[in-house]
Amino acid sequence: MGQLGAFGWGVFASALVPVIGFGLNWRGATKKAAAAAIISSLLINGGFVVYQLMGFRIAYGIAGGAIALLVSTTLFVGLSLFSKPDPLPRDIEEVMKL
Repeated sequence: MGQLGAFGWGVFASALVPVIGFGLNWRGATKKAAAAAIISSLLINGGFVVYQLMGFRIAYGIAGGAIALLVSTTLFVGLSLFSKPDPLPRDIEEVMKL
């Protein structure tokens, strides 16, 4: 049961923290980067669950969700920096200026 909780929180944190944290506060964030970050975090977390179910352990007891969070955040920022920002609707643009 503890593994299921750790997996759930790992998926939640790694999939949503970069997208919500950066996406709501940074005009340079893009939809493609958000989608890539979410998909990568789901795949990485799922891969680590399978890896651990096969009897292997991650070095130093690091949680798979922490690795997925690092990768998805890096991917989100990197893809956003190297892609053209999506145009924002006028009302959203006004809120972002606050």
